[in-house]
Amino acid sequence: MSLSISEAELLGMPEELLLKLRSYLQSVRGVGNPPGGKVGLAVAAHKPDPPVAQGGPGPWSFDAHRLTISETPPGQSPAGLRIEQALGDGSGPAYVAVQWRLNGQLRKIVDLALEYGFNKLWQTNHPQEAYLEGGSKFDTGVKYISFSRAHGDRWDFAVDVGNSKPPDVRTVVFEKQHRKTIEPVLGKALEPDEPARPGRWKWERGGGVNILVDPSDVQKILGEIGSYG
Repeated sequence: MSLSISEAELLGMPEELLLKLRSYLQSVRGVGNPPGGKVGLAVAAHKPDPPVAQGGPGPWSFDAHRLTISETPPGQSPAGLRIEQALGDGSGPAYVAVQWRLNGQLRKIVDLALEYGFNKLWQTNHPQEAYLEGGSKFDTGVKYISFSRAHGDRWDFAVDVGNSKPPDVRTVVFEKQHRKTIEPVLGKALEPDEPARPGRWKWERGGGVNILVDPSDVQKILGEIGSYG
């Protein structure tokens, strides 16, 4: 029998259990399977994205949404993704989401957001004006990319450095007001000491105490939110 463990399950495993697993693997590695010889362990790790053309990945341009996402040039500070989204008159702010890079995981989140109408990647005062291009803190950058249905709305969901490990998207953060929408899809919240996993959600421990979900559940949640208009 072969037992597979997904990356999400492995990352959410309690430290004590993870140490026991490592000790067990060390005890059997190189000497065959454990007694009985029928149990193997395979870990399904996240595969890196295919290599991009020399010179780095080109920008993602979404003309219908007046949106461009591009990597900052090598050596530029802050390093990360430059987010530019114009208004109808062609003007609009730009900011840098530090530590993030263009990759398949993030592209899937962006595509889902645009598909379900969460096509605004900045909101009024989010980021604050000082962090926008031309502001005093632009060179500091921000640690998130947030999505909403209108620039004047509060953000609905985001990817952030604190709850992921850029460039990997390990968790997506939904604003806590969406609890009543998320519960019908993912059930009740996990207990604080339970590891995060697909198909369930958790409260954020710090920050704004918002809702943490697995990236694989984002489409279901956006569809549910969309059904309420």
